[in-house]
Amino acid sequence: MKKRTLMKRIGVFAMLCVLSMTIVAEPTFAATITEQRATACTHMDKMSQSKWTISKPLTFTYNASGSTTTLNAGSYVGVPYTQVAREHSYLAKDTIVLAFDNGVTLHGTDCSSSVDFAWRKGTNKAGDFLKTNKGKIELYRTKHMFNDGLVNKSPNGEQDFLMLVGKYGNYYSNRVNAETTTEMVAELKKSTNYPDGGDIYSKIYAAMKKGDALIKREYSNSGTLLGHVRLVTDVQVKYNADGSVNPNTSYVNCIEQAGFRSGNPNWKTSWMPNSEDGTKYNGKYSFAQLAGDDTSYNLSGKLISAHYLPIQLKVWNE
Repeated sequence: MKKRTLMKRIGVFAMLCVLSMTIVAEPTFAATITEQRATACTHMDKMSQSKWTISKPLTFTYNASGSTTTLNAGSYVGVPYTQVAREHSYLAKDTIVLAFDNGVTLHGTDCSSSVDFAWRKGTNKAGDFLKTNKGKIELYRTKHMFNDGLVNKSPNGEQDFLMLVGKYGNYYSNRVNAETTTEMVAELKKSTNYPDGGDIYSKIYAAMKKGDALIKREYSNSGTLLGHVRLVTDVQVKYNADGSVNPNTSYVNCIEQAGFRSGNPNWKTSWMPNSEDGTKYNGKYSFAQLAGDDTSYNLSGKLISAHYLPIQLKVWNE
C-alpha cells in the first residue's frame, strides 16, 4: 500500500513538473493586430504632440520646388512639416531637437511619411517596409498609397503593402482605371453599384477600423494631381431607424500632418486636430464629409468638398 501511494505521489510530482516546464517554455506571443493598430495610433499622437522651441524666426525649405516658410520665435507642438527631409519621425523623443540639411531644410514629416512611420511603429517593421523599390528608395507618398492601396498598380515602385477597406461592389474591377478618389467615390455612390443592398457608407466607411488611413487624390485648380492622407484613430457608426448607416451622424476621428496654416506663421502646430483657429480643425469627419456630400475646412480656412477612401495594411487584414 505504501509503495502504491509513493508511486502515485511520484506520478503526480512528475506531471506537475511537466506542467511547470510547459508553462515556463510557453512562447511570448507577438502583439495582436488590434494592439498593433492601437500602437500606430499612439505613435501618431506622440508625433503630433512632441514639443520644440526656436529662439528667433526660422525660414526653411518645405517642398520639392524650393518654397520656403518662416516661423516666428516661440514654442511649437508636433514634428515639423516638410516634404523635403521627410523621413524623420523622432521615434525616441518627446521633445524634438531640430535638425537641418545645409542649414535651411528642416527635418520632419509630411502627411504620408507620418502615416508610414505610424504603421512601421505599429507593426514593428523597418527596412524596406512601406518603401518604394524604384530609383530613389523612399517611404510611400500619397501617390504610392493610392496606386498600391486603391487601384492595385505599381508604376512608381510600389511593393504591395496596402489594400482596400470594405466592399467595392460592381465597381471593383473598373476601379483600376481611376486616377482620383473623386471619380472613385462618384462610382461607388451610384445606386446600381450594390445590387444586393447597401451603399458606400455601409460597405466601405463603416468597415474602417482604428489604424486604417483615409486618402484623397484629386486634381487641383491648376490641373495637378495632389493627395493627402490621415490616420483613423476611432470610428463611430450610427444607424437610421431602417437599419441603414446615417452618413451625417457617423464619423471618424483622425490625426494628420497637414502643414502650417497657409499664410499664417503664427500657428504653433502643423497637425490636426488643433485649436489654432477655434474648433475648425478638430480631426472629426462625418461619413458625409468623407464622401464629399458635406464640406470640411482646408488650411486656408475655406469650406471645401473633398473625397476620401480608406486603405489598410495587408498585414492587418483580419
